[in-house]
Amino acid sequence: MWMGGKAAKHCPGTKKAEGLPPEDLATLLSKDQVRYVRVLESASDPTAIDEDGYSSIPELLEQASLVDPTRKPHLRLSNRALARIEQDLADRPPPVPNWVGNRSRGPWKALLADRTLHSVECEVARLLLSKKKVAIYNEKKFARSEQADDDSDFEDDYGEYTAAGPTPPVQASV
Repeated sequence: MWMGGKAAKHCPGTKKAEGLPPEDLATLLSKDQVRYVRVLESASDPTAIDEDGYSSIPELLEQASLVDPTRKPHLRLSNRALARIEQDLADRPPPVPNWVGNRSRGPWKALLADRTLHSVECEVARLLLSKKKVAIYNEKKFARSEQADDDSDFEDDYGEYTAAGPTPPVQASV
């Protein structure tokens, strides 16, 4: 898990990164429980991207080079996602202005100038007109050998529930 938008601890980019490399969550829990709780709270807050690093989704996309169509496919967004973004940005202002960075420089300019996605853009336009899904989801089923009889989404390895039950209703005092 990347914390603070920095390179992982054992990543080659760590040497060039500013500040301390991030610790994994287990190490963080053993060393600094207060920071561990703060990291988990910020991760579960839907309004904050990453209070220690990325301030917005466009910044995350730019710094991770996810909108650069020249990168290898496994290092960026899918062709359909890039084509959909390009359609949203090409002829008009974005639906929400802060959803995209500066379109006259950097990865956004490269995306808008790239013509290799033209055939995918046409396919996406046809899908949108026919009101079909544009996104492709990888819903690969687990192989039987990957599943065990005691696997549960709701219990840990010791049979304890991972989520707390409902709390009793609050009694109003009059």
